[in-house]
Amino acid sequence: MTSTVPKSRRRLALWRKLTEPPAHITDPMARQQARMLALTILLVLPLLIGAIIARLWMGTPRPNLWIGVLGLGISYGLLRTRWWSLAPLLAVITALLLPVSTFFAPPSEPIAVGVIVLVWYIICLWMIFVLYGTRLASLGALLTYCISMAIYPWFHPGETTYVLFVTILYVGVFLSLQTIAYVRSENENELQQTLREVHDARRLAEALTEMTAILSSTLDLEEVLDRILQQIAGIVPSSSSDIMLIENGVARIVRLRGFQTRGIEQQVLDLRFPLSQFANLRQMIASGETILIEDTAAHPEWVPIPVVDWIRAELSAPIRLEGETIGFLNLSDERPGAFTPAQARLLTTFAVQAAIAIRNARLFDETRRYATDLEKEVNERTAQLHLTHTRLRAILDATGEGIFYTEGAYIQYANAAMAALTGYTQQELIGKTLDSLRDPGLNTGELQQIRAMPLMIWKHGVWRGETRLVRKDGTTFYAGLTVSPMGNRGQAALRSVTLLRDISLERELALQKSQFVAHASHELRTPITNLKTRLYLLRKRPETLPEQLPVLEEVAERMKRLVEDLLDRTRLERGLINVRFQPLDLVNLLRRVADLQRPEAEQKGLTLTFAVDSPPIMVSADGERLIQVFTNLVTNAINYTVKGGITVSLRVIDGRAHVDIQDSGVGIASEHLPHIFEPFYRVVSDVAGTGLGLSLVQQIVTLHNGEIQVTSQPGKGSCFTVSLQLAPGAAALPEDDPPNVVDSGLG
Repeated sequence: MTSTVPKSRRRLALWRKLTEPPAHITDPMARQQARMLALTILLVLPLLIGAIIARLWMGTPRPNLWIGVLGLGISYGLLRTRWWSLAPLLAVITALLLPVSTFFAPPSEPIAVGVIVLVWYIICLWMIFVLYGTRLASLGALLTYCISMAIYPWFHPGETTYVLFVTILYVGVFLSLQTIAYVRSENENELQQTLREVHDARRLAEALTEMTAILSSTLDLEEVLDRILQQIAGIVPSSSSDIMLIENGVARIVRLRGFQTRGIEQQVLDLRFPLSQFANLRQMIASGETILIEDTAAHPEWVPIPVVDWIRAELSAPIRLEGETIGFLNLSDERPGAFTPAQARLLTTFAVQAAIAIRNARLFDETRRYATDLEKEVNERTAQLHLTHTRLRAILDATGEGIFYTEGAYIQYANAAMAALTGYTQQELIGKTLDSLRDPGLNTGELQQIRAMPLMIWKHGVWRGETRLVRKDGTTFYAGLTVSPMGNRGQAALRSVTLLRDISLERELALQKSQFVAHASHELRTPITNLKTRLYLLRKRPETLPEQLPVLEEVAERMKRLVEDLLDRTRLERGLINVRFQPLDLVNLLRRVADLQRPEAEQKGLTLTFAVDSPPIMVSADGERLIQVFTNLVTNAINYTVKGGITVSLRVIDGRAHVDIQDSGVGIASEHLPHIFEPFYRVVSDVAGTGLGLSLVQQIVTLHNGEIQVTSQPGKGSCFTVSLQLAPGAAALPEDDPPNVVDSGLG
């Protein structure tokens, strides 16, 4: 398989391999010299080898050729070792000594030999110039000239033409070397200047790039100004640098660099520079241009300051923002003439960056201050709203009436009273609708009234009404609603606050009041009608007065009892009757009541048994009111018992005294039992009465923190039980000091 690489490329690769400097030569200039030396040796060696072969063919060998081949070969070998620096010197010496032996050989044509020697020396000078530069090449030219002038005329005297030719030739070579050296020096200077400018431009670009990164990464003014001074120190060397800001016509140093090493940092920071006293500052404000003071000692407008009297050169640039000078960027040095105009232009660029940094920092400070004020205000408003919300929630939760807020038809908030009224938790009520709480058993009229609520709100703003709601446990209650819209009236159906009250008791009280008035009117109308009838008969027949008078007295007594019962009930309800609690013997009190009512029972052929045989049982109570209670109960038992009798007994259970009044009368049907303690409620019978007795009994027992219960079966009789709390630690009353028992009847 043949190689596809062209032969020319293979030769070029071989040539590069032969002339490539070894790896231990790292300096770029040294590697270039080594490459040029290897190239020269590889070009000269074939020529010398060819000359040796030609001399051997002609039978006139020359030892100097062998010496040249040997010296150049050793030089090439040294290039591949760590002693490579000796190779150029050996090669130059070999090249210079090579033509000397030519003058000692018997020549046939001296001129030709001299020309060959001169050409060879010119080649050697070129090699010296390439390897060592202009100075050594010039010395080499002078040396070879001396050799040519000293040796050749000695063997060939009288050759003035040759001497003149050699002199002119070497003068030309020398002038050429000097011209090349000058051009080379100028090129190197221009190259160095260009490299310095490129380096400075690169450093400036890097500094500006870093400045841009700094401005993007932080908005802290002090940090940004410190970084600006740090960047300037890398671009424009100086002994110190600082940044001034103007406040109320006075400049002061806000950030500095380089003063710390002199121990005067705080003293410099404390300096103040009134603009009216510093002409250079006023000049920068007026012109907006950078000022370069090469020597402060020779500057007429320089104002010396003792703490910084070492400053001999000053470079200052104004920091301008929106056409106004807000400060100065200053560089100081202890050497006169330390700054250049080019550095002044660089400082102007940094002054622009400083202006941008200061503007951004000020905007940031203003924004942060505004944000802080806004945050403070928001926090205050939030705290106020939270306090208001907390107070409102506390008020709403402490309110005894239910309050809930709806958006659309859905409850978004409900207070604790609303939760207590409905049996749901506050969280459970959220998301429910009022319709889901309504009793499904509402009649058509009530439903229509509720459904017309949005229209009434839209027309009148506030809606008030009643409805029946269902609790979580399934029980119902009547609720009074007051719905107030929020926002525009057109949005009344969307947002509203509803006040809900349980009006079941109010409705019941209203019904009781209505019934009470009706019963009272009925009870009063009957005796009044009877009274008017008797009066009419007396006017027609006055002689019947003895017959009518007992009836009139009975009617009047009945009306009196009714009025007194009404007054007692009203006084009890309003708390106008003072109950005087005192320790008393309940056994003795019951015995007295039984003794007082026994004649009435015996008159009807009934027995009244006092089945109590126990030591005194003390209770704390009002004796007169308890006598009224038990007298009423015993009287009712006598009135509703046809045959048999009444038994009064007493039990003590769990610290309470239970008084049972049992009769064998007609009894009470079960449908009447829940209502018998209501005012004017009477079971249909022939027994006369007002219907207020049991209602008064219940109120008096309740005032004594007691309870009254009734059990009954029609045809078998009834049992009324009064439960009273025993008096703690009360002593029994002596038998000869019974309580003041008064038979007050029902009045």
